[in-house]
Amino acid sequence: RLSASGVRYLLHRVFVERHGWFVEGLMSRGEAWNSSSPAAFFAEHAGADAEGVFERRLGGEGLSLHEAAVFAATLESLVHEETLER
Repeated sequence: RLSASGVRYLLHRVFVERHGWFVEGLMSRGEAWNSSSPAAFFAEHAGADAEGVFERRLGGEGLSLHEAAVFAATLESLVHEETLER
């Protein structure tokens, strides 16, 4: 299981490697990797309900690798949809 800081780091590395994206809220900027939750990104892009689902999982037992992959795919989908809307 991955903690919130582990998921945040994993997402950051995946998005930089795969797309060259530096996603606000996932970068450490010299801070500790555990200083914020990656689920906070959902509040802005998918609403508080979506954020709450992931936040509860992260705050509890953490995410499995499969759940982290779903989380990453969901973020990619949100960014893709936002890009198409522009």
